[in-house]
Amino acid sequence: DHPNLDYLYYLRALAAFNQAIGDLAAVPAEAAADAPPTPAPPRAELALQYFAELLSRYPDSRYGEDARKRMAHLRQQLARIELNAAQHALNQGQYANAGLRARTLIDNYPDSGHATEAAVIVNMAHRMLSLEGVADAVARAATEARVTEEPAKEVEKAPAGLLDASWIAQQKPSAY
Repeated sequence: DHPNLDYLYYLRALAAFNQAIGDLAAVPAEAAADAPPTPAPPRAELALQYFAELLSRYPDSRYGEDARKRMAHLRQQLARIELNAAQHALNQGQYANAGLRARTLIDNYPDSGHATEAAVIVNMAHRMLSLEGVADAVARAATEARVTEEPAKEVEKAPAGLLDASWIAQQKPSAY
């Protein structure tokens, strides 16, 4: 019932935020192409939870505006980590993982500046998985044709203007 109880919630969130900022400072801004991605620090999620609790219990708190700004900053940093992980997975040819990590970014941090980049990665991953599916189907058809000793069937070619998987895989990460 204390009139300044919101300050206690704010201090708890602020302490977690300061620890999370220290953890986030150790995460590189851009992951190296061959280095595994750095996981998101759990204290960042805890700080987000604490700030959200402050705002839900005391929506008109004088600390609300600062809490919202700090939450936006944390979300931006966590989105950057997800984007780095998605790009790394895409570079490694792990298209399903790349699509999932990018989709996680879009779902959890839609207001971050990285959502557009994540949408591009989701699109690339889906295209690559579809192209791999076509290649697998062609390989199965060729194997079945050899097993049954039937004459080889002509495989449908990709529509004109559609780039194949090898071309996409050779592109630099900065191209998408």
